[in-house]
Amino acid sequence: MPSTPVDNKANAMAFYDPMFNQCDPRSAIERFTGNVYIQHNSHVADGKEAFIIYFERMATTFSGKSVPFERSVAEDDLIVLHCHRFGRTATSTLASTPSAST
Repeated sequence: MPSTPVDNKANAMAFYDPMFNQCDPRSAIERFTGNVYIQHNSHVADGKEAFIIYFERMATTFSGKSVPFERSVAEDDLIVLHCHRFGRTATSTLASTPSAST
């Protein structure tokens, strides 16, 4: 059965939450990735173990952080999660700037 945009959005959020908010990147990787994991962040090497090491270190470095979802958008197989990170600092991980005409 093919997945729907609603399913895809739920899966993206279910991956992201344990990775950041529960500080358990290993369970996120084990549950939601296949045999090969290719990372889009140039600061993190490809591969499951590199992902786990990086995000476990991030959990320690930014202990007490939370990354709540502000918005989520799903269209076909594309998902956008708009989140803010709160902890030592608050920073937007994805933000849009209104155009001059708005």
